[in-house]
Amino acid sequence: MEGNILKTTSIRNRLRVSFLALAICPLLLLSMVLSWQGYSIQKQQAIDHQREVSERAANQIKHYIYSLEDELHLSIVINNIMNQDRNRQFRILSGIRSYDDVYHKDVFDELILLDGTGKELLRISRTKAYTGKDLGERSGAEEFVAPAKSGKVYYSPVWFDKMTGEPFVTMGMPIIEVRDGSVEGVVVAEIRLKDIWSFIEGIHIGETGNVYIVDHKGMVVAHKDPSIVLKGTHFQLPDRPGIHKGLGGTRVVMAVTSAKLGDQTLYIVTERSVSEALHLTIRIMTIIALLLLIALSGAVALGLLVTRKIIKPIETLSRTAQSIASGDITKKAEVIGNDELGGLAASFNVMSGQLISTIETLWDTVNKLRESEARINAILNAFEGYIYVCSKDYRLEFMNENLKKLIGHDATGEVCYEALKDIEMCATKEIFRNETEKREVRNSKDNRWYYVINTPLRHADGTISKQAMIMDVTERKEAEIKLSKERDFVSALIDSLPGIFYLFDDEGKLLRWNKNAEEILGYSPEEIISRTAVDFFAGRDREYIHGKIQEVFTKGRSTAEAHMLTKDGREIPFLLPGLRYEIDGRQCLIGLGLDISERMNAEEKLRESHRRLLTVLDSLDSLVYVADMITHEILFINKYMRDLFGDIEGRICWQAIQNGQTGPCDFCTNYRLLDDGGKPSGVYTWEFQNTINGRWYYIHDRAIRWANGQMVRIEIATDITEHKKMEKELLNAKKMESIAVLAAGIAHEINNPLANASLNVQILRNRLEDNILDRDILRKLEAVDRNINTASTIARELLEFSRQKEAEFAPVDINEIIEDVLMFMEHKIKNVAIHQDLKATHLVYGDTIKLEQVFINVLNNAVEAMPDGGEIAVSSSEINDMVEVRVSDTGIGIPEENLSKIFDPFFTTKGIGVGTGLGLSICYGIINQHNGSIDISSLDGKGTIVVIRLPAAGDL
Repeated sequence: MEGNILKTTSIRNRLRVSFLALAICPLLLLSMVLSWQGYSIQKQQAIDHQREVSERAANQIKHYIYSLEDELHLSIVINNIMNQDRNRQFRILSGIRSYDDVYHKDVFDELILLDGTGKELLRISRTKAYTGKDLGERSGAEEFVAPAKSGKVYYSPVWFDKMTGEPFVTMGMPIIEVRDGSVEGVVVAEIRLKDIWSFIEGIHIGETGNVYIVDHKGMVVAHKDPSIVLKGTHFQLPDRPGIHKGLGGTRVVMAVTSAKLGDQTLYIVTERSVSEALHLTIRIMTIIALLLLIALSGAVALGLLVTRKIIKPIETLSRTAQSIASGDITKKAEVIGNDELGGLAASFNVMSGQLISTIETLWDTVNKLRESEARINAILNAFEGYIYVCSKDYRLEFMNENLKKLIGHDATGEVCYEALKDIEMCATKEIFRNETEKREVRNSKDNRWYYVINTPLRHADGTISKQAMIMDVTERKEAEIKLSKERDFVSALIDSLPGIFYLFDDEGKLLRWNKNAEEILGYSPEEIISRTAVDFFAGRDREYIHGKIQEVFTKGRSTAEAHMLTKDGREIPFLLPGLRYEIDGRQCLIGLGLDISERMNAEEKLRESHRRLLTVLDSLDSLVYVADMITHEILFINKYMRDLFGDIEGRICWQAIQNGQTGPCDFCTNYRLLDDGGKPSGVYTWEFQNTINGRWYYIHDRAIRWANGQMVRIEIATDITEHKKMEKELLNAKKMESIAVLAAGIAHEINNPLANASLNVQILRNRLEDNILDRDILRKLEAVDRNINTASTIARELLEFSRQKEAEFAPVDINEIIEDVLMFMEHKIKNVAIHQDLKATHLVYGDTIKLEQVFINVLNNAVEAMPDGGEIAVSSSEINDMVEVRVSDTGIGIPEENLSKIFDPFFTTKGIGVGTGLGLSICYGIINQHNGSIDISSLDGKGTIVVIRLPAAGDL
């Protein structure tokens, strides 16, 4: 009996466990499936939302960079920068660098203009000042090579300033020659990416969301927290979107979108904490867990109740059967005898089996219904919008959880127009006529847009209820409204453009144009749309324009200058830039043509004026140049100066036209040309001997304002070297004349006393010679006599110097005179080597005796300059219509400070009593009488060269 009870108890327990398993496991499995499905859906929605944000940010960044590119390109093309002078180029680049609007401020850190070889022509920086000497060349730099070869805009990888950590990108933009498409030069721009930070800071993704940009190396280049960028933060991007460790080290939902800039790629990363991104899934899982716990508790209670009601009668029947089988008559009498008990047991078993089968079928049906209801409810409650069902009499039959939360309670069973009075989205009665209604409405209560779908719901009994699905589409609707306004704005902007706006496809069909195109060309919209782009050009330009259009579609951009043909046959010159643009997967060309009639007329007038001015300046036989008064850079030179000094424009004046200067010249007149207020003070004239060519100039300096507004010095210098030479010769002649008169007077005054003194000395010496005992007196008398003779010699030379009588001129052979003098002086020049090179073939008009005196004096000075021996070279030759004699020695030379005095009378470097100092003065006078010239050059310790030039008289 006890064993039977134990078995019965075991069956009870197994039945309870089985019941619980059948009740809980499907719920648990369904909960897991729904939770995972909700998790996957919301994770994907979060990723899609963040990817959309990333793509919008990428489009903003590309629009930002391309707007800079367009601004730079238009400024270069419109101003034709490569054909401008240096000052105009400087103003153009300065204007670009200071480009400033609501989106850009100091965006260009540095602009560099390169020519076609990579040489820097101009360099403008936000923080530095560059002069001509700072310019270099970038022929091997990628920012020059890439655009020069491809003709396309080049973007460098992102680089960071070493001092500030600020990110930059370098742009290389080719300057295309509009006629042949060649690259004339390149503009290199260093772009600050700091402005992108404001875009990033303005993007919000929930409360914990974050947006930042990394380059291909993983360096963070933009973040709403600038310190993250400036300290050089590195972040390794994941292979695919999903849940990853974020920049802050926490688990986040992450999406990444790339933005292409030329060959470079930036990655826009959006991340949001898992708890925020998947808050709905977490909430659903929490609700499911709670419901599962409630269901488990109910199943346990129900299982206990069911097992009690099912098993206990079986146990009672079993005990009764056992009692009857054992013969216990106290039990029900119906259990008497084995046959009856067996029949009863069989009947009981049949009934029990039928009952159990019925119960199991019932529970199976109940569970399926519950599962279906739970699945439907989960799906409806997971819907982000609002769902409700109401009957034909407007009673609410169902509400999803979102709608219950919206109105604050479960209004099932209430009248819909009272419970949902704040929604104002009631459908019409057409729903109950089995018609579906869809519409967008704006709720005046909360001022938000909703998309409403009202569908008829047919029941099994044939009745119809209204099923309403309401979705909040405010963000999409506002985006559509904003897009519509932006389109209207773009249309107004296009129509307000000053030139001709055009947009056409790769077949030349015009897709968009502005009002100016119709007004300028004179065509109606119907006439314009029926033509191709090439049809609007004069016949001679059509092939050229066709080639330029093809160049845009192959290279991405191009610029042309051509004549557009109006309806009435007029030809108008236009500057026509073109940029390739993709619309709905199709390549198109977009551009803005500008009427350049006035510019071309002005340029032609300017060129003509420039040519006239250059012709005038280049015709002057004077040096003309313009130099910056601050940097001293030479801005202009005329042809006369270019022939003399070479092409020195762009160089520093004190380096190009002076010698030995390490800074601005001490004699610079800049400070004399401006008054205290910085205004021009007038013309300053002065004379100066140039340190490079040694020639004298009479100079006019004044300050003027240059084309770019800067103050410059213009200098006009006239060569007065010959005038100075004639002035010097006239001064020397007057000096010689005055000295000659003085010398004649002195000679006449001292000759008679000297003669008397000499006679008395002779008388005294004759008287004392035989009688005096002290011979020292005689020696003193002899010394006095020698001094008197020396004074007499000086007096004779003074008389000879002062007379300068007219010479008896006749054609003479200068070579013969030189040979005679050398033969006469042979006894004095024994220790000196003589080299002769007498090649003169012309006679000269001269006085043989006086010319011999000149050469004797010159050769005698050369011999005396070489007391220990040396070499003398004597040569003669013709130069133009002059015979030139050159005498050079290897002697001690003449100090530089004495060269200007050597022709002065009585000047000598010899000791007292050795010479009179009149030799070269007499030579100067003789050569001057012969209408010739005598010049002496010397270096102290390195010898002397004497050059004598005399007019030629004819052939020998």
